[in-house]
Amino acid sequence: MSPILSPIYKGGSPLGNLRKKRLREIIDLSEKALNSVYFMYDIAFKDYRLGTFSAIKEIEYAAPLGLNYYYLGNYIKKNSKMAYKIHFHPYEKYNWYDKKWHPEP
Repeated sequence: MSPILSPIYKGGSPLGNLRKKRLREIIDLSEKALNSVYFMYDIAFKDYRLGTFSAIKEIEYAAPLGLNYYYLGNYIKKNSKMAYKIHFHPYEKYNWYDKKWHPEP
C-alpha cells in the first residue's frame, strides 16, 4: 500500500513556498507512480491556471525519483475545471467497461 501524503512530506511540497498562498495538494506516492489525488486553492487565484501549474510542479517532483507514471487524477469531460488535464501528452484513459487502459485518441 502506498502512503497518502499531505502537503508536507519528505523533500517538501511540489508547490514549494506557494503553499503559503493558500494552495494545498494531496498526492499518493507509490514505487512506480505519483498520483495527484486532490488539488485545491483559494478562489482568489482562479485566473492563474493553478491546475496546470500544480501538474507541472508534481511532474518535476516525480522525475528525479525515477517514477514511471504520473496520474493526473479523475477527468470528467463535462467539468470545465478539469479540461486542463487533456493538454498533457501522452495520456491514457481507463475504460471501466472493458477494464483496460487506452492510449489517447
